[in-house]
Amino acid sequence: AVAASEDGKFLASGERDGKVIVWDAKSHEKVVEGEEGHSDVVRSLSWTPDGNQIIAACLDYSIQIFEASNGTQIARWNAHTDYIYSIAVSRDGRCIITGSNDDTVKLWDATTHQQIGPTLQHNGPVWPVCISTNARYIASAGYDKNVKLW
Repeated sequence: AVAASEDGKFLASGERDGKVIVWDAKSHEKVVEGEEGHSDVVRSLSWTPDGNQIIAACLDYSIQIFEASNGTQIARWNAHTDYIYSIAVSRDGRCIITGSNDDTVKLWDATTHQQIGPTLQHNGPVWPVCISTNARYIASAGYDKNVKLW
């Protein structure tokens, strides 16, 4: 997994061992190597809009939030009952959206880590998810050959 910070100065990569690494996009130098957080491959990454945190989704069914400046894990919770394939963050940084192999899309409060609203259902694994810039709509695409707008 890889994701660019909003300002384009940094890249975050998710490693097979569960670590998240921050790279300087210009020099290609490793800036931060995070703690081992996930027990499996990091599958998807997203930066918060302010660039202070990196949110990681993993094949161990969990979401983790890391401080971008030092790699410290500040939150972790089990979010799904199967692999999480994709993650997105709203432009205001208040909502996290996940898509999973358990055929669902879930919305999370980025501060409390509690699920917001109902679980959204596909008829197969959910791969990419995204949220509109005004945070009014969520889109998801699944193995069921459907793109859904919520």
